[in-house]
Amino acid sequence: MPRGKPAMVQASGAEAGLHAAEHETDGRDEPSRGGVRAVERAVRILRAFTPERPWLTLAEIAEAAVVDKATARRMLLTLIGMDLVEQEPIGQRYALGLGVVALGASVPVTVDLRNVAAPHLAGLARETRAMAFLSILREDGAMCIERSHGNPPVDVRIWNVGESLPVNRGAAPRLLLAHLGAEERARRLARPLGAATPHTLTAPAALEADGALIRERGWAVAVDDIVEGVSALAAPVRDARGRVAAAVSVSGLTPQLIGQDGQPLTDALTRVRTAAAEISRQLQDMHWAR
Repeated sequence: MPRGKPAMVQASGAEAGLHAAEHETDGRDEPSRGGVRAVERAVRILRAFTPERPWLTLAEIAEAAVVDKATARRMLLTLIGMDLVEQEPIGQRYALGLGVVALGASVPVTVDLRNVAAPHLAGLARETRAMAFLSILREDGAMCIERSHGNPPVDVRIWNVGESLPVNRGAAPRLLLAHLGAEERARRLARPLGAATPHTLTAPAALEADGALIRERGWAVAVDDIVEGVSALAAPVRDARGRVAAAVSVSGLTPQLIGQDGQPLTDALTRVRTAAAEISRQLQDMHWAR
């Protein structure tokens, strides 16, 4: 046999992990039509982590990703090598790595929107002493893509960046729902809608009436519908085509945002609407559209 460079070279550790996982079958999962098994498994592993459960054991990851533990371990080693997952120095738990943060910051549909909104959210949070959020609508609900901490009197940790809320909970999700077309609203309202508190709207007719009111007055209010004692105000952000592309909202203790008459405090509502209008103006000046 002639000497020289071999026709095939051994794959790197990361590549080998993916190849091994791709060819292994355990009978519990099948790739989607035209999909690549290894990629789908890797994505399921990444999606196993949530804001409520940022650290997971190997067994928990394997169960969530519908793979056996040996496959999960090999894929985790690959993801660690790519900085997408990290492991505790002492212990057996795993979490998402900083590489995921870098990927999220590079999503083009949100980069300009977040950059424009960030200083306005910071000012809004500071002025209202509440949490300020920027959110967009996705298939699974309203996703927070930016937020600012305004040194509130009580820190209520809800709606982290990247986390979605159902469209029937909170001022911003209901505002984004209200500005969908009638057919798309009906499709989303046909799904089961759970309640977080006794004040959460779940009936499609009630949400349709709420949406009509939101469109008429140009803002949304939510009281006690995610956490009792916490309220929120929201206003729409419009792109260069005049379409509602996102929502600006604040969330805080009810007395910070709602008066004794049950209506939003004028100062807080004005600040939310002003921030949303200024973000909209800047996006329109940039000819930005989703």
